[in-house]
Amino acid sequence: MSFSLKGQAGAIDLHALHFMDEPFMVGTGIDLTARMGAGQDYGLTLNLDSLEITNAQQRYDLGNLRLEAASDLRRTWMKLVSGDLALNFWADTALPGFVGNLGNAAKSVAAPDG
Repeated sequence: MSFSLKGQAGAIDLHALHFMDEPFMVGTGIDLTARMGAGQDYGLTLNLDSLEITNAQQRYDLGNLRLEAASDLRRTWMKLVSGDLALNFWADTALPGFVGNLGNAAKSVAAPDG
């Protein structure tokens, strides 16, 4: 099974939608493809074209961003590319196990030292 979404989000006002406490708007072109195969086989490709973010202080033109992610029974990986920045991530677990452990990772990062 697969799913595709393409479109343009001209100016989404997250403050007016009560998602943010302060002025914050985002606009971008969106090209999203997601798939789900047999046996916990997942894939996602997200392209954001001409990403713009505006807050109370200024407007940021962030350019294009590409996110690719996949998971199977043995591993989960993700690649994020924006301009000359490329981040790669992988885990030796399937997506459900990875997502289930995100809360534990967040607690560890937020815990005070000592």
